[in-house]
Amino acid sequence: MFRLKIDRQSRIIIIAYLIFCAGLIVTSLVVLRKARLILASAQSIYVHPFTVSNNALDAKLTLMAIRRDILFAVLSHDVQESRQVQERVAEQDAKFTEAMGRVRQFYLGDRAEVDRAKALFTAWKPVRDKILATSRRGEFSRAQALVLSSGTPLYNEIDADLDLIVRFARNKAVELITQARAQRDEAERIIYLVLFGGFAASFSCSAVLIRHVRGIVRSNELIMERMAHHDPLTGLPNRQLFNDRFGQALRQAERDKTTLALMYVDLDRFKPVNDTYGHEAGDQLLIHVSTGLLAAVRRSDTVARMGGDEFVILLLAPNDKAALGELAGKILRVAASPFVFQGRTLQVGASVGIALFPADSLDAETLLGYADKAMYQAKMAGGGRFRFHAGKNPA
Repeated sequence: MFRLKIDRQSRIIIIAYLIFCAGLIVTSLVVLRKARLILASAQSIYVHPFTVSNNALDAKLTLMAIRRDILFAVLSHDVQESRQVQERVAEQDAKFTEAMGRVRQFYLGDRAEVDRAKALFTAWKPVRDKILATSRRGEFSRAQALVLSSGTPLYNEIDADLDLIVRFARNKAVELITQARAQRDEAERIIYLVLFGGFAASFSCSAVLIRHVRGIVRSNELIMERMAHHDPLTGLPNRQLFNDRFGQALRQAERDKTTLALMYVDLDRFKPVNDTYGHEAGDQLLIHVSTGLLAAVRRSDTVARMGGDEFVILLLAPNDKAALGELAGKILRVAASPFVFQGRTLQVGASVGIALFPADSLDAETLLGYADKAMYQAKMAGGGRFRFHAGKNPA
């Protein structure tokens, strides 16, 4: 019987090669596991902290809208407006409850914090209803007193709890990103050991592997960064990124002695589209409007989605009020342009409020409030129009 003879040196080389291959296989399995851990960390960042943060912000905006409507009803001394606010509040309550339900589902902290905010909101309801009932009876002075004594303290507590939830979610996102980066570094160290102990073929394989892992991690980091600063539906800057750009623009304008304009855009008749054709139609309509708004302004300007059907446009060094009026008219036409969804033509409108720096204020929050107020005046006048902030002594 023929037997293959192998000399001692060849056996040593073969055994060394087999040991190296086994080590390479084990190392590859370890690196693969680390890559999966990185992806799992990235997935938890997508699903949990940002979901919590976005829904908590939606709940906060809904809370602000309820309070704003109640204050307007009380301060306007309008019994009919008080009745209308009471009807709208029920819808806003449902929206708040839905957002807080998603917050509780994905919250990674103590859910008692979420339950406390929900309990405070429940306690706020009868106080709020009492204020509106008093206002509907025409007792506006007493309603104002109730706002100060009961309504505002509870509102402030709920608002503070929502801020805590948002901060926790964002800090948790930072923690998970740090974990993902640590796992990436550990995976890279293991791969480098393989590279230093290998030969040309293993070097090529390991280099491809490390580039792939680093590409995954870098891609995830870019996605995380974009998700933290952009609206996931439209791709526009979100409230956080807008506030950062707005602050920078104000400082630059103050140094250069230039002007800024702020346009607050709220869509008219958007809710019936959602109710009649579903959220998919509403989402596609928001994307359609966002695209039109971007096309209407310059590349140096910023279009941001503040939540729901509200947008803000920051204009750098606008020419004059006449030019702003022309641009506002263009935005109204963009919002009112027909949009076809599954064979149906959908059409909404918009109300636009405009505030100017430095003519109206030097403060970012005040300017945003003035633009919001002017937008509300346009909407109260029937919508489909724009209003400049009237200043302290409106004509």
